[in-house]
Amino acid sequence: DSCKVPVHVEARPSAVADNVATCAYGQKSNEQALEVEVTAEKNFVTVECGSVGATMTGITTTEYCAPEEANLSTCKAKKYIDVLPMFDESWVKQNDAKSSLTLTIPENGFPAEDQQLRLVCVPKKAAEKPSRSSAADKTFGEATTNCNVFVTVKAANSAASATSTLQVMAVASGVVGAAGLLAGSL
Repeated sequence: DSCKVPVHVEARPSAVADNVATCAYGQKSNEQALEVEVTAEKNFVTVECGSVGATMTGITTTEYCAPEEANLSTCKAKKYIDVLPMFDESWVKQNDAKSSLTLTIPENGFPAEDQQLRLVCVPKKAAEKPSRSSAADKTFGEATTNCNVFVTVKAANSAASATSTLQVMAVASGVVGAAGLLAGSL
């Protein structure tokens, strides 16, 4: 006699680590959009669509998806140059072998105000679906989800102004401390 036990394994969730978004496409993999911040210190974002995914139609080396779209399963293409005035096509690298896209912003390329972009990976459609469908397929579904990555490109001066504010505070507290020492020794 033999015993058969159906086993169901969920796809992993999409995740971000160190400005690299790794996409998955299971039914519950993308319950929330991913968020990445691009700053002068971390001046890049990589979106890895993986072997079963690809960038959504509309995303190219010059265009991204509109972040304000209500329907995240579509892509209204917008030009990088409209939000990154110094933009050059060389900033975006597509790696077809890895099915990934990397946007790298040079030091002088940051915008005057924070800007938001949306990069999207979608599952590649299987060329052939198996003709038989099991009870497990019906129970768990074959639904896949898109992987939306919202990228906030921080303003050019946001990091610099935070640093200069800290420097001013440090100098001011040093002056107050020195004045206190002088007053105490008199």
